[in-house]
Amino acid sequence: MYTRNQRLIIGGLILLLIILGGLGLYMYAYKNKQQYTLPEAPKSSPKQVELVFFHLNGCGPCGQFKPVWEDLKRKIPNGIIMREVEARECKPEDKIEGFPTVRLYKGDQYVQYQGNRTLEDLIDFCMKNK
Repeated sequence: MYTRNQRLIIGGLILLLIILGGLGLYMYAYKNKQQYTLPEAPKSSPKQVELVFFHLNGCGPCGQFKPVWEDLKRKIPNGIIMREVEARECKPEDKIEGFPTVRLYKGDQYVQYQGNRTLEDLIDFCMKNK
């Protein structure tokens, strides 16, 4: 059995390790965030429609949405190009506030999807904004 002082020291050391580990991860991410850029997309005409799924690897909601996205690929209306962008590939100009994010782009303009993450609702969104 440890004494009270020994327990305090052990607890303090564990807390210190957690803080230092988190700080190290933060510093690594901050240092490397400049290295990731979104691959240049081909210049699209204003008539071209592109549905983009911004996701984060390891994100629970993104993983839950992935099967719906795969189903949508098979049932997407003609004329809509589908693309996935991982979080590390996002540019600050993309202004992604959370994951998953789905946007429908027409040229340089986009409409962000705000509905339920169901196949039917996504198809309706595409048809209304196409």
